[in-house]
Amino acid sequence: MSDATRYDAAVIGGGHNGLTAACVLAKKGKRVVVLERRDHPGGLCAGGEFHPGYRHHGILHDTAGVRSSVVAALGLREHGLDLGPVPPVFVPAAGGGLLLPFDADAGAAAIEPISSRDAERYREFHAFIGRVRGVVAKLMNEIPPDLMRDGGPDAPTLLRLGLTGLSLRRLGRADMMELMRVPPMCVADWLNEWFETDAIKVALAAPAVTGTWCGPWSPGTAANLLLWACTAERAVVGGPAALVASLERAARHRGVEVRTGAAVNSVIVDDGRVTGVEL
Repeated sequence: MSDATRYDAAVIGGGHNGLTAACVLAKKGKRVVVLERRDHPGGLCAGGEFHPGYRHHGILHDTAGVRSSVVAALGLREHGLDLGPVPPVFVPAAGGGLLLPFDADAGAAAIEPISSRDAERYREFHAFIGRVRGVVAKLMNEIPPDLMRDGGPDAPTLLRLGLTGLSLRRLGRADMMELMRVPPMCVADWLNEWFETDAIKVALAAPAVTGTWCGPWSPGTAANLLLWACTAERAVVGGPAALVASLERAARHRGVEVRTGAAVNSVIVDDGRVTGVEL
């Protein structure tokens, strides 16, 4: 890129992660350009017309993982983003299927006509998630400690590890052991322990396998559901397209240049440092 010296940073790819990175860099006072090879930003969140008159909303359709803290930090509400409840999941079946809200009480009410036992178990499942959510969400929002640094972990790292262990212990023995037992499991086994109705298990398993190239019997998929349930706060009204639109507006507002139709051919490295990119 002949004018690369104009920028402090070039972000390759204008998906939701690239636009978020550009917003953060610009907020720090950096001059940033976003380079997107397609004619519109969005990445996995970008929809398109796959047949005349028929459109899709992108591969990444679940926005429940968008952190409210990030929304506030980037000022996305000022750029049109709005948050609402996590949308329900519909499982089609003979007789109409099941529309399962994520909310514990609303979900239990939807399950009650099918299985009163599973309705109560749904409340218990959410109660468990509520008890461990603070610990899991805190871990997900922290930078992992560097345990391999020369000389071993420093004092602040050891203190943070100790506090993490203490927060686990404060859950109580039963919840602590359950939180340590679940992650290696397949999501099918974990949900089979909770529920007897297949439609409920299918609805809950969706976040565990979507986009993972895994099936419900794949080891570790229970961790995906656990992480999603513990970090899902609210969803973006309007879905991924609305998220991308607000991120792009926020980025441009901070002076980020967003170039579309700008495919990066190579990254230029000089003496171990990135000095530019070639389009």
